[in-house]
Amino acid sequence: MNHYSRAFISVAAIALVSAVACTRDPQTKAQRAVASGDAYTAKHQNSRALIEYKRAVQARPEWAEAHYKLAKAYELEGDAMNAYREYARTGDLDLSNTDAHLKAGLLLLSAGEFDAARARAELALTNSPANVQANILIG
Repeated sequence: MNHYSRAFISVAAIALVSAVACTRDPQTKAQRAVASGDAYTAKHQNSRALIEYKRAVQARPEWAEAHYKLAKAYELEGDAMNAYREYARTGDLDLSNTDAHLKAGLLLLSAGEFDAARARAELALTNSPANVQANILIG
């Protein structure tokens, strides 16, 4: 085997190992799934976007942005229960996400869970004291 053949085999092996490592890296996997979900959302293919956002959440359960996008996709599908769960999870992971607290609160309000809705509104007000929607939700 000549020098060039060995070099080619070495480069190919390194590329293969890198590709396998990237597919096993949860962060890379989640980022790719979110990017794919965003592309499907842009094309109004919400059911496919849901699948991708679920993959992202599975790969990185602590990533608030993935939960938030999954919540929005559930909301577009009319699945209020799962949308609430994901908005609440987003707010729990990222206390500064005022919109997630508000949307979770509104879904709770529509379900008749007044005290829980108020608690979410109070979390939103912690981040944004002058937020009109949060103040209305408390009222």
